[in-house]
Amino acid sequence: MSFTASPGSDAPDLITGKLAALHFYQLSMPTPKPPADAFDAARAKQGQALFAGKARCASCHERAGTTTIQLSEQEKADLIEFLKSI
Repeated sequence: MSFTASPGSDAPDLITGKLAALHFYQLSMPTPKPPADAFDAARAKQGQALFAGKARCASCHERAGTTTIQLSEQEKADLIEFLKSI
């Protein structure tokens, strides 16, 4: 995937070459520690059931911790519409 100023533009791609460094930077940031009472086991169980069931997240994501998937623009639009419907 590459990016231009706007679709159909001949402007140079100033973003794609920086994405790997941005990703590395994001992964290098420490995760903030949540407050001790922030975890709600019942809500986590509901989220896991939604992830594996009705929302069908597990059909693209191999495991709950996996957030990176490659989608076409149409697949992204379809996913947004599906998530709005549930």
